[in-house]
Amino acid sequence: MKKYLTVLLSISMLLLSAPTAAEAKTATQLQQELDAAKKQAELIKQQKAQKEKDASAIASLIKRIDGDIKSTQSSLQSTSQKLVNVANDISTTNEQLSKSEARMAELKVQIEQLIAEQYQQYITKSDIITAFSGSTLKESVEIADYQASLDSELEKIAADEEITRNQIRDTRTSLEQQQSQLQGLKEQQVAQKNNLESEQQKKNKALTDTKGTIADLAQDEAEVAKKIKEVQAQITALANTKRWGGQIISDNDSSWYFSQLDYPNNKLGNSRYTIAQYGCLITSLGMVATFYGSRNDPPTAVANSSFNSGGYLLSTNIVNDGGSQAVNWDYIDLELSKDHPVIVGVYLSSIGSLNSYGVSHFIVIKGKNSAGKYLMHDPIGAGRGYDLSQVKAMRIIRPN
Repeated sequence: MKKYLTVLLSISMLLLSAPTAAEAKTATQLQQELDAAKKQAELIKQQKAQKEKDASAIASLIKRIDGDIKSTQSSLQSTSQKLVNVANDISTTNEQLSKSEARMAELKVQIEQLIAEQYQQYITKSDIITAFSGSTLKESVEIADYQASLDSELEKIAADEEITRNQIRDTRTSLEQQQSQLQGLKEQQVAQKNNLESEQQKKNKALTDTKGTIADLAQDEAEVAKKIKEVQAQITALANTKRWGGQIISDNDSSWYFSQLDYPNNKLGNSRYTIAQYGCLITSLGMVATFYGSRNDPPTAVANSSFNSGGYLLSTNIVNDGGSQAVNWDYIDLELSKDHPVIVGVYLSSIGSLNSYGVSHFIVIKGKNSAGKYLMHDPIGAGRGYDLSQVKAMRIIRPN
């Protein structure tokens, strides 16, 4: 939105030289815009406060998740160490079991060798003929008894060793079950840690996005604050226009008065500028033409005039325009006495000089009242006043 001073600047530029882009607004329009901007500022403030609250909550949640991740990581390390310990214990029991089986195998071989040696000693004492004599038979029985005794001893040793092996196997089974449970626990802890880290990443992104939104809202807040300030300045500037002077006052005759602000969408020829933006001169010319009996509202006046691409008025067919010249109040009074409206260019200190005559804005002087004050049609609305000292140029108009 452009400032009101720029509005007056653009309105006044269709003098003899270049127009200036702007958009004039009434006090009511500006107040509505100010109220809307204030509502927008309040809404942004509320949204920003909510996002800041959300950001704080997300940050707290991230902190809690971080604590959960550390706790899970610690538990995971403990479980992993227990798994290492159990694996070592299983390895130890396997070694014990292997050693027990090796001892049994070695003992069995030793006993079998011992039996074989004893048997060989007895069998070589006699030949085959005397093998069935009483003495040899007795020795054979003794060998058999000895072997049975050794077998019995071997069975006893094997039984004791089997008990030991079973105990080792039971220990290994228990350790393997414990290992399986610990492995399951580890997998759960790993999954939990992964889920927590994934959730943390989501929350970190949410926090980043929320902070980004807060930054955007802060920027919006600053822009709306600037807009409020600008609109307020425009309202103040508009209010100040009523104190520009009191020797030339508004007296809008509805039968031939037009406001350029009523045409915000009508372009000046093939330019990109509108009557509301640049139309103070063409609107003034249209009013004078209408006064002389040829109704030319601003769009009609534009249709019967030519402009360049920058919005400059090149010529018009609606009246005989004498062009701008230095102001001469005696001549103006003479024209008014003949019932000839005069277009004059006024200087506004808030805008400054915009052409060689020092003009900022165009108005139409239509006559005088009984108090000797000049009466005018102002294209940007009623309620303003100008001093004679502000008038810097005049345009003498005649009907075609």
